[in-house]
Amino acid sequence: MNLMSILTIGWYTLQPLLWVIVVAVALLVLVQLLARVRGYYFLAPAKIVSVVMSFMVGLWAMVIVPILTDSSFTMVATGFDWFALTLVGLGVGAYCWLIVHPMIYLFRPSLP
Repeated sequence: MNLMSILTIGWYTLQPLLWVIVVAVALLVLVQLLARVRGYYFLAPAKIVSVVMSFMVGLWAMVIVPILTDSSFTMVATGFDWFALTLVGLGVGAYCWLIVHPMIYLFRPSLP
C-alpha cells in the first residue's frame, strides 16, 4: 500500500468526525487565548486536580475508543494495537490537560 492510499483511507475515516475535530481545536484555542490574556503561562504550577483529571480521562478514552469503533478488547491483540490504544489515551489525556489546567487558572478564587 502506498502513501496516497493510506492518506485516502485516513481522509475518509476522518470526514464524518471533522466537525468534532474543528470544535475541539476551537475550544482549545479559545481556552488558551482567554487564559493567556489573563496572565496564564504554560509552566504555571500544575494543580493536582488537572493532572489526575487528565489521567482519568485518558484511561476512560482507552476504554471507550474500542466501543466507539464497533470493536472490543479481544480485537486489540497485537503490540501495535496496544501501542495505538496507548497513544490514544496519552493524546486525549494531554488534550484534557491543555484544557483543564488553564480553566483552573481562570476559575481560581481571587486573592484579596
